[in-house]
Amino acid sequence: MDDAGGRGVYTSEGFVVLKGSIGRLENVPSIAGTAGERLRQRLLDSGVMRPEGGVVIFEKDHLFRSPSMAGLALMARTCNGWLDWKTADGTTLNAVKRQGDS
Repeated sequence: MDDAGGRGVYTSEGFVVLKGSIGRLENVPSIAGTAGERLRQRLLDSGVMRPEGGVVIFEKDHLFRSPSMAGLALMARTCNGWLDWKTADGTTLNAVKRQGDS
């Protein structure tokens, strides 16, 4: 994640953001009043994420229905998780899971 220090795992149930992942604290204006803003607030209220300085930190592993929702939770903006989640060498989740490494 370019805007964050997130780590995650794609599973058959969805995308898990791992404990210790660091994301952006402030929402971008375009998600104000949206389901994405409400999701982030629920994660903060429930203690899944906690604010620290100008960032949020995941306090535990958390399963999201899609990589895009996981990315939104971390980056505080809409994203295409299939393209924004990347391996350490820069390969997109799309290339790894949808196209396969050949």
